[in-house]
Amino acid sequence: VAHLARGIEMRCLRWAAGPAGLAGARWCSGLSSALSRRIELFEQLQIARTPPAEGAIRARVRVGTVDPVEVTSATGTPRDLLKRAKVKGKVAAVQVDGHLWDLNTPVPPNSVLAPLFADSHAPDVAAAMAHSAAHVLGAALEALHPGILLTNGPGHADGKFFYEGCVDRCDPAQRAVGAAELKALEAHMKRLVRADHPFERIEVAEGEAREVFADNPFKQHYITQAVDRAPEGPISLYRCGPFVDLCRGPHVASTGLLKGVTLLSANSHVWDSATLAEVGWSMDSARGTEGAAEGVGGEGSGGGAEMQRVHGVALHSGEALVEWRRQQKELAERSHRTIGTQQELFMMHPVSPGAPFFLPHGTRILSRLKQYLHKKYAEQGYDEVMTPSVFSKALWQQSGHWDHYDEDMFFVSDSGHSLQPTAADGEGGVVLEKGLKPMNCPAHCLIFNHRPRSYRELPVRIADFSALHRNESSGALSGLTRVREFHQDDGHVFCAPEHIFTEVQNCLSVIREAYGLFGFEYTLQLSTRPDPFLGSAEVWDQAEARLREALDSTGERWTVDDGGGAFYGPKIDVTLRDALGRHHQTATIQLDFQLPTRFDLSYTDEHGESQRPVIVHRALLGSLERFFAILCEHTAGKWPLWLSPRQVVVCSVSAQHAERAREVHRALMAAGIHADLECGDEPLGRRLRRVRPMRHNYTVVIGDTEVESGAVTPKARGAEEGAPVPLAQFIADLHAEQDQVL
Repeated sequence: VAHLARGIEMRCLRWAAGPAGLAGARWCSGLSSALSRRIELFEQLQIARTPPAEGAIRARVRVGTVDPVEVTSATGTPRDLLKRAKVKGKVAAVQVDGHLWDLNTPVPPNSVLAPLFADSHAPDVAAAMAHSAAHVLGAALEALHPGILLTNGPGHADGKFFYEGCVDRCDPAQRAVGAAELKALEAHMKRLVRADHPFERIEVAEGEAREVFADNPFKQHYITQAVDRAPEGPISLYRCGPFVDLCRGPHVASTGLLKGVTLLSANSHVWDSATLAEVGWSMDSARGTEGAAEGVGGEGSGGGAEMQRVHGVALHSGEALVEWRRQQKELAERSHRTIGTQQELFMMHPVSPGAPFFLPHGTRILSRLKQYLHKKYAEQGYDEVMTPSVFSKALWQQSGHWDHYDEDMFFVSDSGHSLQPTAADGEGGVVLEKGLKPMNCPAHCLIFNHRPRSYRELPVRIADFSALHRNESSGALSGLTRVREFHQDDGHVFCAPEHIFTEVQNCLSVIREAYGLFGFEYTLQLSTRPDPFLGSAEVWDQAEARLREALDSTGERWTVDDGGGAFYGPKIDVTLRDALGRHHQTATIQLDFQLPTRFDLSYTDEHGESQRPVIVHRALLGSLERFFAILCEHTAGKWPLWLSPRQVVVCSVSAQHAERAREVHRALMAAGIHADLECGDEPLGRRLRRVRPMRHNYTVVIGDTEVESGAVTPKARGAEEGAPVPLAQFIADLHAEQDQVL
């Protein structure tokens, strides 16, 4: 009876939803037989899996810091449990025993539920909303581009999402997605949002999933991946209105929560047959469905698969979308690419993709960053070293990178030709003997081990700014934030276990000072022992205890990612928040029990016995190139004086004041101040407007008063005119302001 009632209920809901709801029905005109069949199979599987009620589900609901309320529900769904707990507000998702959960999926008995509100700005909420919006986009693509074969549609914590599909089977007139098509897709999505379709989840067996997606070879591939990940586990499917997809979830409760959805762009590309073969996809037929992929990879796509990818963003309200657009405009103005071009800080060139060229003014900023770090290194007893960029195969085999990190490395053959990292040793008669270093730790292990060490020397602290190389894919490269060549404020501490607390505490102290200096807020997270792990549980427990003590000593809040550590040691991650509210993971403090064993590192203790040291990997700013980009956008190119590549601009009012302007400029340069001179024939106002994008810290205009008095009247950036001061006093004030940092 329950199963029959559920079937009647679903059909009534579909009729009540109107045209949008009917889009998924078999009797809806224009829907392909494959999509109709998919809906029918989902309904049959859903009814078969709806168990009869066997009593109420008891759970506890916690909102914020309030004590949890105990409630019961016959359905056991979070939506019903929250309703019975009288939770107010627009709930987008829920955490069940700490795990993100669907509102419409029953929970285990005696669970603890914590609602996540749509306007909370929590990353989990943003990701769930974006992922749900991707499904709505998938429904629109299938409705407006008949024949499209969807691949995947992820959502991200910044609210952005996309869905990609193969359009080879579409009518040629419906393959492209331009401005008009984007507008039509967005309008269709908004109709589905207004229909407020629930997101429904079922779990099925492999064969059932393959039957549901018998027409789509791409989904067949994802089913194979799911089975490979969890051979005994079920496969989950989701439905929202007319759309059924293969998905792990979770999703928001219904499409009606996606009030602030808009599409941003679309792009097309072709997956050639070689690329398809690399990922193991057969385009000739779906797995077990002869001829189901007919037309894919055919004429017009050169034997590959023509793809369309549509991008969008999802927020909880129209007001939030308006604010997001305002932020995007500000972000475009703050873009480090834009500012880097305006201020001539760096450039890129196709002859070396992913490797930035830092121009003189950008190099000034990097030099000041290093100068600040050198000061901190000296205070904490670090010794700076310089290490080679190319190492033999033997080192990378010893460190483990040759076997586990090869896809991200650049290799060099004995003939001097660089090779792709996927080339195998000895393949084609070429022997790979050397690799460009992607990190400094193996070289620092060699330095530590180049002579016997005593416990009296510990901790040994080594810092290194050497260039590092990682073979990022061309599609992943992005300005200075994702590059192939970069420099890192890399440091390693070789210490005894009893030193861990002090060394980590010192790192956290520098992070607090440095990030405060730059005006960043930040959060700390401890990642603990995973499974499997290297070493003994006792050593891990002791190390984690030292990290917890160090974190507690900061007086700041911190969180725990249970089981999120690397297999070779626990770590602390630092995530900063910039002026636009974006989060960037930057600093890392990582304990390592593996490399000391791989490199047979040792020191002699006070009893004359050999002991194994622990390595503390630490990077305070991370990649200097990436931090440069973050800081550029955080400050909008308005660099603080100590870091500024253009500290003062001296402008003459007219030609008769030019000589005095030159004298002032020479005096500033002689004093080590980065000063520019503007003495052209153009009107003063035009020259000032031209140099405004350079964001000088001070502007000094030389007119009659300055020529007669010999003084200068510096105007600070963004401030009103200052008072006249002697030139020597102005220079002394500039030095004093810089000396507070350097």
